[in-house]
Amino acid sequence: MDEAPPAPTPNDLPAPQAVPVPAPAGLERGIPPPPVAPTATGKAGRGTKAALIVTISLAVVLAAATTYLAIVYYAQVEQIDELTADAERLGQTVADERAQVAARDEAIATLDAEIDDLQNALNEAHEDYDGAEGVARAFDKCLDLQEDLIDLEVLDSSPYYTLDGSLLERRNAILTVCASANKAYAHLIAN
Repeated sequence: MDEAPPAPTPNDLPAPQAVPVPAPAGLERGIPPPPVAPTATGKAGRGTKAALIVTISLAVVLAAATTYLAIVYYAQVEQIDELTADAERLGQTVADERAQVAARDEAIATLDAEIDDLQNALNEAHEDYDGAEGVARAFDKCLDLQEDLIDLEVLDSSPYYTLDGSLLERRNAILTVCASANKAYAHLIAN
């Protein structure tokens, strides 16, 4: 076998030779060269650039998301304000309608009480011949109810309003009470 030549030692290597470096322009006249900014080289420089790009991208995305959320927020606030105004208007309308219904219910209750009084007066007149006073009261009540009857007839003749069941029943009840008063009067005169 052949023996491998011995490994070279540092003394066996040739000496490094100096490479002449040209002087920067203007140095021979005594003007120093302009400063050169250090450049990022290698892996460390690429990482810094990537981090900067990611940071800028995140800032742009965050700004866009914030703008979108602000637009959505203000649109919802405006919609809530509109819905609140609509709810207040509807609430006022409902309150007005309830007040009208309460007034009608009160008028109906008053008419019911008057009709009951008239019916009682007519019953008295039929039971007792001396019921002339009851007949007179029945006619008095009938005359008092004539104003309500006229109001109901005016409502019924209006093209904008139709009497519903309860008001129609009130009108018929008033007519019945007055007719009963007339019958009682005719019976009183006949006897």
